[in-house]
Amino acid sequence: MKKIWALVQGDWLNLWRSSKVIFGMILLYEVIYLLAGEGWIFLSVLSVALGGMLSYTSLGYDERSGWNRFILTTAYSRKDYVLGKYLVALMGTIGGGVVLALVGLIADLTGKVPLESGLVLMAGPMACGTLISLSIVLPLAFYFGIEKARLLNMLVIFLIFAGAGGMAGVGGSAMEEFPSLITGLNFILPVVTVCLLLLSGFLSVRIYQKRQF
Repeated sequence: MKKIWALVQGDWLNLWRSSKVIFGMILLYEVIYLLAGEGWIFLSVLSVALGGMLSYTSLGYDERSGWNRFILTTAYSRKDYVLGKYLVALMGTIGGGVVLALVGLIADLTGKVPLESGLVLMAGPMACGTLISLSIVLPLAFYFGIEKARLLNMLVIFLIFAGAGGMAGVGGSAMEEFPSLITGLNFILPVVTVCLLLLSGFLSVRIYQKRQF
């Protein structure tokens, strides 16, 4: 686990240096939401989706720089590398969900968006939607490689944003008509998400161990 954590720390340092635009976009979208109010509530979804996509961005940087091949010549294994990317995905998505929840609370305290009308309660389901989408696309990314599967970029963006946005859309209307449904989602979705992530991680490790560079 120490080796995986060391890789993750390196990933976040690299992302901070090279992806300040993404971090800036997350902050910008949340500021717009706070200033504009409920009419721009869809922007709050993007903090979760963009947070999850950082793992995919990290994979792209590694392949372009050759880091993914170099790291395998050291004490790190392919399994360590793959699980590190999943941990980045998990941390990025949860981080985006925390940002969403905090902004939602601020919007309620400032009177911009009432708590019951916002998406604070949907932070968990939206994070799950993002992770479920990543569970699908990460094994494909490890199999084809980012640069060899350019169409996969479009699939990633569609699945992640559609998954998180779908959770937001369903949850937004469900909160008004079926409040008990949200409670059920908050219990069921995490279980489904964890199961899919475990299966996805297992498949990605097997795929990457057989991949030829």
